[in-house]
Amino acid sequence: MTVYNNNNSVLIDGLNSAIRINQANLLMKNIDTFNSLSDLLNNGAVCHDAAALIHFLKKPHLSAHDLYCLKHYNTKEWIHYFYTFHTEWDGISDIPAGKVIGFFKDTHTWIPMKITHSAIAVGGTKFRGINGKSLGESWSQVSDLKTVLTFTQNGMEHDGTIVKVLISDK
Repeated sequence: MTVYNNNNSVLIDGLNSAIRINQANLLMKNIDTFNSLSDLLNNGAVCHDAAALIHFLKKPHLSAHDLYCLKHYNTKEWIHYFYTFHTEWDGISDIPAGKVIGFFKDTHTWIPMKITHSAIAVGGTKFRGINGKSLGESWSQVSDLKTVLTFTQNGMEHDGTIVKVLISDK
């Protein structure tokens, strides 16, 4: 299942970038608009799909490659797309609003599928996501990295597992 569908095709490639970016900003703030996030995604969409949709809505220009990705990528491809190049969150700094963030279970090796959840930073250390339980179960709920993660001498933990928060360089 891809992100691009009949519910969001006009918003993605039929409107000018100012309207698209404004819609992304309203969705990030969860302000009721003419579309809700669930209206724009296919049934069965996962967290990576929601992050991808907001990421592309915020771009001032969508290239042919961007549109290809939206029409053909699904979960596994989004993980590779967003996290091949990333910065690891230091546990302190604010994350710019609109950045895609991923939660990586630390196994001391880089295995892309160990990224268990993607979300969108909405300012400071807060984020929105879907289907992530305490890491963002519902788009209407804002989560905060400083409260959902436990900071220990071994690093950051979530549900007893060491995790890293990756900030996509896209």
